[in-house]
Amino acid sequence: MVDAYFANFPDASRERRAARLAWERLAILHDFGAHYGGMVLQIVNRTDLALDFGPEPRLPALAVRPFEGVYKSQIRLLGQDLGIPTPVLERRPSLDVYPGQADETELGASYETIDPVLEWVLDHKGPPEKVVSLGYPADVVERVTNRLDRRRDALLPAALA
Repeated sequence: MVDAYFANFPDASRERRAARLAWERLAILHDFGAHYGGMVLQIVNRTDLALDFGPEPRLPALAVRPFEGVYKSQIRLLGQDLGIPTPVLERRPSLDVYPGQADETELGASYETIDPVLEWVLDHKGPPEKVVSLGYPADVVERVTNRLDRRRDALLPAALA
């Protein structure tokens, strides 16, 4: 399906192809749910949703999302407490949309760095400058806040923007 679609756009970037592939997978899973009378279990988390690095946040009724309020690094800690095998915990988060793709590479920092920035900005409503003064890299803080701004702007109705 994705190859047939992009036959019309041969110059499409790898990122466009990756996004389309992720949407196709999600559509297929939702169709299976509809066919078999079930719902999709999405292991999407607060980090993914905040950074626009996961499923569409405006469609939550179509899936069960038990971790949507938990940051990705917190899920790793939960996995340790639950005794999840180390190879699973150490697996690089990836949508696996092209060979070698890794979420942290695309985001430009590890989740152990990104999540405290998100927590400061989202949960504590703190200014980005303060989190930089706490020792977090200014470039990471800027990338995170830029993604948050883009996400917010995309979700606002045009009349409010």
